[in-house]
Amino acid sequence: MARIVVVGASGMIGSAIEAAARLAGHEVVSTALTTAYPGMVAYDLAGSRVVREVFESAKADWVFYPAGITNPDTCEDDLSLGNRVNVESPRLAAECAFACGAKWFCAFSGESVFDGKNGPYSEEDLPNPISVFGRTKMEMENVLLATKKPILVVRTTWILGAEAQRKNFVYQLRQAALEARTISFPSDQQTSLTYSVDLGSAAIELAAMGRTGILHVAGPDLHSRAEIAGMVCETFGLPASTARAVPTEVLRPKARRPLNAGLKIDKALGILKTTRLRPARDALRALREVMEREEAGE
Repeated sequence: MARIVVVGASGMIGSAIEAAARLAGHEVVSTALTTAYPGMVAYDLAGSRVVREVFESAKADWVFYPAGITNPDTCEDDLSLGNRVNVESPRLAAECAFACGAKWFCAFSGESVFDGKNGPYSEEDLPNPISVFGRTKMEMENVLLATKKPILVVRTTWILGAEAQRKNFVYQLRQAALEARTISFPSDQQTSLTYSVDLGSAAIELAAMGRTGILHVAGPDLHSRAEIAGMVCETFGLPASTARAVPTEVLRPKARRPLNAGLKIDKALGILKTTRLRPARDALRALREVMEREEAGE
């Protein structure tokens, strides 16, 4: 069994990796950036001394780094923040982890590294980001892989799963339905829904294999974000009017979004032996069951 550090374990990806690791019998050191839960270790993205202390103490075999800015508009507002959090912080983490004896490191990127003109994209397609956020993710990939260390970059898509912070769009839609509000979703942004449980399971399986390089791990079916929001309403019994489909330009995002995006996962499907990457409807049904058990106190 491996000793694992998860940087950013309170987020959707991090908590899913932690759960999958513990289920597989691994020892996990969970770190938190801004939202800490009992048992988590404080982690300072920019504090080299604190970062090194975490890895010196943990003596990790594998390190997972799902932390970082996830809202593209945040990076568009502050380029230096985007570079610091999405590029320099994972670079520092990898440097300290390997200096302290780690054998393998995994960071997470996504479809934002592409321009969205000819998706879905394979691992061999050349990135061409159209936002500051996308450029920071591309730069992170380049910086980490240039070290020639055993590093895997997992690109994924729109993440969904149970979440202690209750911030994702399923919780938002359910709250909106209670308040008879409508939330708008883009009708012209193609992507896939990635269930966090599947991504966490895949990450642990890939770590055990020692995979390196770039790999796409995401849900297998493509939809518009508005279509996925409609599936949420259908699956959770919400009024269809809770989710409204509009063109991206109506939403006026600060950062440009790739429209015809999505990721090809043929390579991952050929590699993964025990992890199933569920299509959107199956993932939503599984999430509904999990949330119902949580709300019942089980």
